[in-house]
Amino acid sequence: DKGDEMKVLFLMLKVRQDFHNSFTVALQKFPKTEVKEYNYLERFKAIGRDRMNQEVLALVKSWKPWITLCIMYQDQIKRETFEAMREAGTVVCGWFCDDRARWNDYSKNYAPHLDHSITTDHFSVKRYEDIGCKVILSQWGSTPEMFKPVVADKIYDISFIGGVHGGRKEWIEFLKSKGVRVAWFGNEPGKYLNVPDQNKVIAQSKINLNFTGNSHDNSIKQIKTRFFEIPAAGGFLLSEYAPKIEDYYVLGKEIVAFKTQKELVEKIRYFCEHDE
Repeated sequence: DKGDEMKVLFLMLKVRQDFHNSFTVALQKFPKTEVKEYNYLERFKAIGRDRMNQEVLALVKSWKPWITLCIMYQDQIKRETFEAMREAGTVVCGWFCDDRARWNDYSKNYAPHLDHSITTDHFSVKRYEDIGCKVILSQWGSTPEMFKPVVADKIYDISFIGGVHGGRKEWIEFLKSKGVRVAWFGNEPGKYLNVPDQNKVIAQSKINLNFTGNSHDNSIKQIKTRFFEIPAAGGFLLSEYAPKIEDYYVLGKEIVAFKTQKELVEKIRYFCEHDE
C-alpha cells in the first residue's frame, strides 16, 4: 500500500522519439501521480556506466518510487542494477521497443531481471510467457499535446517524414522511377522536423506515407508511432502493411495499407486523383 500518491521514476533517453511527451505527459494525467525523469543515456555519456548505475540506484533508494519504468535500449543499465532496484522496493517495468528484431540478443536476457515487461509486439507475448516473465501487451500511440490538426493549404501530393533506414530509401527510389515524386523530410542527419513542423507537413500533404520495415531487418514489418501520429494530426495515411494493424484500424476506411510496389503505385495514383 503506497497511499494515495503514486511516484513514478521514468528512466528515459532522448533520441528522435519524444519520450517526454509520449510517456511523462501521459503518466501525469493520472490523479495524484508524480513523475521524475532520469535520462540514463545522457548520464551514461557524461559519467560512464558504473557511476551512472550507482547514481540511478541511489535515486531509487532516496526517492522511493512505487514504479520505475525504463525504456529498454542497450546495456547501459546493468542487469544487477535492475535486481538491486527491486530489492530496494520499487516495481521495475521495462518497455521493450523492438522485440521482433531484438528478442534473442537483448529482450530475453533482460526480461528475467524485471518485475514486468511491456512489449508492443503481439507475437512476442508468448515468448515472454515461455521463459516465465510477466508481460503486458501495449502499443505505441500519440498524445493530443503533440500531434494535432492544423489548418494549411495542400502543397504536397505525397510526403514522407522519417530517417534513412528500414528500406525507406528503396521505396522512395522505386516511386521516383515510376514518376512519383515524394517530398521527403528527415532524410539527412540532423535535419529532423520538430513536432509543430511535422503537423504542418501532414496538413499540407494529400497523402502521408509510412513504411513499416524494422531498422535492423527490413523483412520484419512492425507497427510504429507513425500509424497513430498521422491520423491524430488529421492526415490521410497510406502505409505499408504491418501484422495486427487491423486491431487498431478499419483498413480502407480509417487508413489505407499496401503490401507490394504495384499496389503502392496504384493507390497513390488513385488517391491523388480522388483527394476528396
